Amino acid sequence: MSAGIIRAFIFAACLGGLLAQAAAQGVQQRPPPGAAPVPPSAHEESPIAVGPDWRYEKEGASVHMFLCEQPRCGLSSRVSFRLYPPNNEVTMEQFRHQQETIVKTLEGRAPPGTQITIVEITGDEGSGAQRMFTSRRLMALPNGVKEYVSSSILLGANHSATLISSSTDEEANRANHGIFAHSVMALINAPPESKP
Repeated sequence: MSAGIIRAFIFAACLGGLLAQAAAQGVQQRPPPGAAPVPPSAHEESPIAVGPDWRYEKEGASVHMFLCEQPRCGLSSRVSFRLYPPNNEVTMEQFRHQQETIVKTLEGRAPPGTQITIVEITGDEGSGAQRMFTSRRLMALPNGVKEYVSSSILLGANHSATLISSSTDEEANRANHGIFAHSVMALINAPPESKP
């Protein structure tokens, strides 16, 4: 796979997940170019189990959205993910570059005076399946509200995925991201179900 195709996939996957979450929050966005998400199963049940604190909503054909409904997960918290075909060629450097591009894109679409800062970027070096890259951002809105966002690409044996966790509480954001990253990583690495 060429480097240009890989960059297009990373950008589409990351930006697609971010824009899908924004759309789910009522912000109108254009669909991203590039990699098409894998549509979820026909049933409306959540493809992962994360506990009773979360309400599941399927947004469109491919976004799995979870809204916190209990104080212990942070009532302002949202987590969403999308599944894509497998892709194990993403590197840390490519992810870092795409996150910088995404921040510039988001700043251009945010209300004037919004500041978006990348706090940290982490990831698994090497190649192959079962890797994860994560960017943690702080979004400071003009009205003084701060939102903490963790955005990840998860690479698995059977799928890749984008995962976005946001909250006005930094600790809740980190905890929620960890819970969902574990569950989504299990999902994208689970053996395919055999059909009778």
